[in-house]
Amino acid sequence: MSRGKFYEAWIPPEKDDGVFRELLLTETEDDSRHIKCFRPPQWALCAIRIGRIPATMSDAQKDDDAAILMTVLRSTNAGEPHRYDRVIIVQNGENDSVEETIGFLRKWAARMMQERRVFLARLPDKSTTCSEAELEQAVGAASLVE
Repeated sequence: MSRGKFYEAWIPPEKDDGVFRELLLTETEDDSRHIKCFRPPQWALCAIRIGRIPATMSDAQKDDDAAILMTVLRSTNAGEPHRYDRVIIVQNGENDSVEETIGFLRKWAARMMQERRVFLARLPDKSTTCSEAELEQAVGAASLVE
């Protein structure tokens, strides 16, 4: 199983309710490259790599990247609201990492899946860069992950 390299990019809240509007997860070829349209302070960027889908919570805590992603996606108390309104996986061409990520979300963010908050957007080719307009177009056409 390959290690996908994912990046979190969030849109700040429009009102101070503590909920961010969207989370984008996208794969790149190495840690130093990213989709170029992210401009602080409008976008925050942090690297998250998913090495494997953990079988148990203790396994997840051993994999720092998985633990980070779990923290980002859901709160520790099940009754608390999600941090994001929508999670959008941005796919660059065909790759297995997207399916691994969807599997990860099914296991560790099941409520988010049940509430129909996870979407898949596709960029036209396997590229590590795109314009802001290209990303907005892909995100606008994102389809619900069933």
